[in-house]
Amino acid sequence: MTTSELALPRVTPRSRRKLDQILQAARQLFFKQGFAATTMEAVAKEAGVSKATLYAYFKSREMLFGAAVGALDNHYTASLISGATTPGDIREKLLRFAKDILELLLHPQTIAAYRTVVSESARFPEISEAFYVNGARRLLDRLEGFFAAAMATGALRSAPPDRAAEQFIGVIRGDLMLRALLSVKSKRENDDADAIIASGVDVFYRAYRPEESGSGK
Repeated sequence: MTTSELALPRVTPRSRRKLDQILQAARQLFFKQGFAATTMEAVAKEAGVSKATLYAYFKSREMLFGAAVGALDNHYTASLISGATTPGDIREKLLRFAKDILELLLHPQTIAAYRTVVSESARFPEISEAFYVNGARRLLDRLEGFFAAAMATGALRSAPPDRAAEQFIGVIRGDLMLRALLSVKSKRENDDADAIIASGVDVFYRAYRPEESGSGK
């Protein structure tokens, strides 16, 4: 199975609703009972569609798993695509992206998906690729595209955009996702997502803000 096979299939507006039913059912079953215990037949039944309809969209369970992950990612990171071309204050954009990304990373289904992959990847290594390509890699690619555009216009200083994407996620995520995965509460009473996001964006922007003209640097 190649990474290109993991993308969402092309659909017409009429079939969009049926596809959404399938992906919702797939997420519910995969992320609740695991990959091994979820069959295509069970997803079709949960979605209220025939097996033939399900297989018309997805040729394998691995492709369905990847699409389920990708659909969740799309919902929270679509703003990264439009943000690359729309005008606006760069820091405000970073704050908005950070909130969307952190909401995605801490979403119960993201946490459940991550746990599923970690627990079952030894038996089903193909789901690791599906999860990475349709989740983390897609998010990094979108961020990289945004940063490349921002650097080209001078909104951010020139630097490798792929490295900037990785660092941006790192500073806004902190250890929030790790604590969520481990179900560990913070020891700091006032430690909330908004404060971490604001602090992380400030750190990132100080590192990547454009150099002032006449600074001599």
